[in-house]
Amino acid sequence: MKIVIAITGASGVRYGVRLLEVLSNNKNIELHLVVTETAKKILKSEENLGLASLKKLVTRETPLNLIHLGNMLKVAKAGAIVMPACPAFYIKPMGINDLVDFIAGRVLDILNINHNLYRRYCKK
Repeated sequence: MKIVIAITGASGVRYGVRLLEVLSNNKNIELHLVVTETAKKILKSEENLGLASLKKLVTRETPLNLIHLGNMLKVAKAGAIVMPACPAFYIKPMGINDLVDFIAGRVLDILNINHNLYRRYCKK
């Protein structure tokens, strides 16, 4: 399987990095990486993000406007899977890394790649 991970420089950099960590150990995957200059800067400085910076990143992604929704509809009609990074709290995360693992795991689920990044929810 060939997989291209594109990291463009938004707050999702951590998701891309986590996917790379997990997928790089799979010998059945030909992995390619595209990183923008902005993403390189974020990769260098992400550990130093303060609360004010974090709020700015969140507001860039939501709420979704009509342009976002229209573009999502267009790519979905063309066969793409649209997956906003919406971490789940039913997994009872102990920290940010658990939330990142959840999103990375959901991407792997869509690609039918086995993982153990989060515990599956099941009704009892």
